[in-house]
Amino acid sequence: MEDILKHWWLLLVGGLLFLVLGFVSLAYPMTALLSVALYIGLIALATGIMSLAFAFSNMSAGGWGWRLFEGIVDVLFGLVMLIHPMISAALIPVIIGIWVFIRGLMYLIDALSWRRNRSRDWSGYAVIGVLLMVFGFLMIIDERFGLLPVAYLLAAIFLFVGFASLIVAFSMRRAKRETA
Repeated sequence: MEDILKHWWLLLVGGLLFLVLGFVSLAYPMTALLSVALYIGLIALATGIMSLAFAFSNMSAGGWGWRLFEGIVDVLFGLVMLIHPMISAALIPVIIGIWVFIRGLMYLIDALSWRRNRSRDWSGYAVIGVLLMVFGFLMIIDERFGLLPVAYLLAAIFLFVGFASLIVAFSMRRAKRETA
């Protein structure tokens, strides 16, 4: 657990990137929607690289394979969004829905792992994971999400993921101090 806590700042950086994306999307919803594929591609690529670095730096800890999986999904997702932004923009609700659902699943898996390690912060993280899975599922199945609602929903999700990542990063930092 000490090895995992050592790299808490990687989650902090990823959370800050999501917050930037969320605030930009709120400020310019229609413009953001047209370029959201590029934004998302860049952020997913960056957070994927951070998740891969986190996984490889914690190979001695159990469960690092899930973080590796998350990093691979984020990197592949980011590359698809960057290589095919026009197609990606047209399919944003489904593509983002799948991605958000997978991210929520990863949060839930992490929370359950933390519960097994008797961490007191696991329940909030589990709630965040379930909410992300619900948001993702709604984006996949509900075609009533028009372009503008998708832009605002994406902004809300990015802000939610950003703040959640900051909360987890600071919880990890606190736990690191408590174990030191």
